[in-house]
Amino acid sequence: MRPNADGGWVRDLLQTAAWAGLAFLAVVAVVVGFAVHTIASMGLPDIDDWSLRGSLAGDEALLDRAEEVWRASGGPGVPDGDVDPLYAERSSSLAVNTVLVVMAGYTADDRPVVAFVTSPATTGTPGTEQLFVRAVSFPEEQPLAVGFVAATQDPADAAFPNGGSLAFALAKPETTSVMVSTTVPGPRETGPLGDTYWRFLPRGAGAWNSQINGVESGETPMWPAAGLRDAPQTRTATVSVTTARYPAPAAGDLLMTQYRLFGVVKDASGEVDVGAATWAAHGEVRTDSGIPGLLTALPTGHLRFMPTGPGTITENDEVLFTSKANPAVVVRVGLMFSHDGDWRVDRPGYPPYVANQEVQVVTPRGR
Repeated sequence: MRPNADGGWVRDLLQTAAWAGLAFLAVVAVVVGFAVHTIASMGLPDIDDWSLRGSLAGDEALLDRAEEVWRASGGPGVPDGDVDPLYAERSSSLAVNTVLVVMAGYTADDRPVVAFVTSPATTGTPGTEQLFVRAVSFPEEQPLAVGFVAATQDPADAAFPNGGSLAFALAKPETTSVMVSTTVPGPRETGPLGDTYWRFLPRGAGAWNSQINGVESGETPMWPAAGLRDAPQTRTATVSVTTARYPAPAAGDLLMTQYRLFGVVKDASGEVDVGAATWAAHGEVRTDSGIPGLLTALPTGHLRFMPTGPGTITENDEVLFTSKANPAVVVRVGLMFSHDGDWRVDRPGYPPYVANQEVQVVTPRGR
């Protein structure tokens, strides 16, 4: 049994019981002063117990260097105690390639954390000598997958093709296929899917408009982590009625569900504006073909889209919102459909009010 730090031995003991067939509900307990991590009733392993995968999994020197780089990074989510490597691989089929090591651990306040340590992207064969932390994720303890979308490349990277964004996802063990999708229009790289996903997404894709999907699992999509160099940063918040609870809310922060823009934060109190007609103070609305417009709310929960510029609208056009604070942040509002001679927007997941709903916060200019 691996002697994890901060009471991890207690978690391992509980997991052993779960794997032996003892079903139990999620547990949070304190045993002789140690905090016990949440254990789900499904009996699946926590993320730090995923098996190590990848063709470089046996390169102990690489894994040691990746851990040293993570601990010395000084950035968010530096681990406290043991870390566990989950994946080590060298990509080979992208326009530019990189070495990637994925590692899991726990922060000092007992939060699960995953680091994506990479080499600079190169058009040749990537080496293992130079490493840096490209993204950090704070997932659930038993996630469908972990991953990131890095919209801003490191100065040492070779140019990303067409100014696109680097996306990666690693599925939980025994999940055979995973992918990262984005609402940003543009060409997509294609190829067979597997338990890992390496692609360049179109320019403008980021953690704020992308999601990780298990192709065969049917589970709720997940948010990827943002690249550490991306100015827009993401985190989670809880919304109760019309107030978002998270550290240091600011006017113009965007709140996202898994499917669409939920609302815009009005001020430092965390009050949320869910009235689409007033979002114009914080950004602009257009179709994915570039037609600008204004939104008005309807009693049905749909929105009416009134174009303010030329162009042809068609069924199922995406309606997108662009932040005034950072035009690089483009997020989805919904899908267009025709009704009684005008254009309306279907917002997936409406109505917006769910007690203590978890949403993703997008801070357009970072903190």
